[in-house]
Amino acid sequence: MKQYQLTARGIGFLIILATLTYGTGTALITSLTGAADYLDAIYKDSNLLITGVLLQFINSAAVIGVGVLFFPLMRKHNTTVARTYFGARIVESIMLLIGAAGTLLLIPLAQQYVASGAVNLSAYQIPGELLIANGNFSFYLAMLALGIGSLPLCYLLYKSNLVPGWMAILGLIGYIA
Repeated sequence: MKQYQLTARGIGFLIILATLTYGTGTALITSLTGAADYLDAIYKDSNLLITGVLLQFINSAAVIGVGVLFFPLMRKHNTTVARTYFGARIVESIMLLIGAAGTLLLIPLAQQYVASGAVNLSAYQIPGELLIANGNFSFYLAMLALGIGSLPLCYLLYKSNLVPGWMAILGLIGYIA
């Protein structure tokens, strides 16, 4: 029982870490990319963007950690569900990393934009908007992978009584909605 408690605390810690780092990182990034002249804002404060992306990288590591800690617990009850959930967490992490890495490409774009004297604004705005859209799209794909992989997990949590039934049902409802 003590091992289950340690694992549960580890999972809880990593979920909280992932939530805080992704939320904070996204807020920092959005504070720059949401500006009217976001390329100028990124040029002036690229360290803020880098900090936001690093926080998103930490989130991706925490996401993998959750999958790693859940795997041995779930494998005892259903190997297929354990593998599915672990695979979904890996896909989620990869998609989030792709989005964050793409966001870093805004820095050299902003540098070129400022160096050009903003002669042809659309030549820089369009690639910048595509990079921002890439980050958003990667996030949506990551959440799709998480949702698909978490539905069988919630069902297994319900069947195995590892968590109170209402929590597993709430998880199912949340991932479906």
